Amino acid sequence: MYRYPALQQQFEEIFVARGGPIDAAVFTPQAPSPGRTLLFTPAAARIAPSFLAALGATPCDPPSVGSVTLIFGHDDAMERFQRGEFV
Repeated sequence: MYRYPALQQQFEEIFVARGGPIDAAVFTPQAPSPGRTLLFTPAAARIAPSFLAALGATPCDPPSVGSVTLIFGHDDAMERFQRGEFV
C-alpha cells in the first residue's frame, strides 16, 4: 500500500479544520505508477485548493471502482466511492 505520511498529515489538518466533511477523501491507485499519484474527491479538492495547487495537482476523470486504495477519509469512504457517491 502506498503511503505519504507528510502529505496525509498536512491534509488531515485541513480536513479537521474544515469539520471533517463526510465526502472528502484521498485515494491512490492500486497499480504502481510513476511519481506520486494521489486522487482527491471533489469535496477534498474544495476544502484544500491551496494545498492542491502547491502540489501541482491537476483535475482528472474519476478512477474506476476497484482500482484505488483509500489513504485518508472516513471509515466508510471506500464503500461510498464504490456506490458512486464521490462524483
